[in-house]
Amino acid sequence: MKNLMLIAFAFFCANVLSAQWKVGLKSYLGVIAQSPAHIEVMPMSDHNYYNLDFVGSSPVKSLGFMMYNDLGPIFIQTEFLGTAYRLDFLIDGYKEMTDGAHLMREQYYILEIPVNAGLMISDFKIGLGPVMELNLDIDSELSAIDSYKNHTRKMDFSFQAMAGYRKGIFHIDIKYINKFASISDGFSLGSDIMNYKRSANRLMFGLGFTF
Repeated sequence: MKNLMLIAFAFFCANVLSAQWKVGLKSYLGVIAQSPAHIEVMPMSDHNYYNLDFVGSSPVKSLGFMMYNDLGPIFIQTEFLGTAYRLDFLIDGYKEMTDGAHLMREQYYILEIPVNAGLMISDFKIGLGPVMELNLDIDSELSAIDSYKNHTRKMDFSFQAMAGYRKGIFHIDIKYINKFASISDGFSLGSDIMNYKRSANRLMFGLGFTF
């Protein structure tokens, strides 16, 4: 799957670079489209069972640049966005944690590079495309736990669907980003196995302009 995404991303980028495009600014505000849920943990270390839950998230904020090309009935749009969001976890009963549940947060900072291609219908646009995410930094309160291990990869891929409206230099977009990695893929506690498949998918509303 990763190799397929790399090929698709390279194909889209080649089309972008070979096209006449307009450049502008873009900002997004959105949410993590995932409801709170219990994370099933299979302890593989010498300690008792404990509870781990995904309990919420912060708003997602993105700011950066966009490039846009109008090819008649077809458009190509790519963006370079600094994106930040937070995931919240509740952990109870892990090893020395005997004073009740602890709320712990992970703050993510990524460089997001989506490439969309799609159809223009009047001033409306509908597109699909890959998203490359470069994980710049993570600030995790879970790291205070001795057995915490950070498994966040330097580069991840997602796929997005977008609907938008363009009028002159202005762009209004709504996009849904489906991440391939699950929320719990980025960390572990010791050698415990986390059976959790839900991802931090994002629903975003964006405003931008090109010139």
